[in-house]
Amino acid sequence: MIALALLHGALLALLQQAAAQVPDKGMSSAHFVYIPGCIIVGIVLGYVLGARAARAEAAAERKKAESRAARQQDA
Repeated sequence: MIALALLHGALLALLQQAAAQVPDKGMSSAHFVYIPGCIIVGIVLGYVLGARAARAEAAAERKKAESRAARQQDA
């Protein structure tokens, strides 16, 4: 446990040292394209996967209703 804490401290020190050496240029104009692009891709993927799941659920419910109706006719 102590070794993990020492390793964490050493990694934190290295990261702080590396961050101090990088000049702060601010955000580039690529952020204005990249970030909204990622959001749009996420929305599209969510819509596609959600629609697929809804269709699968509707098909399963329809199949269950047909099975239930067939059992009621047999009885």
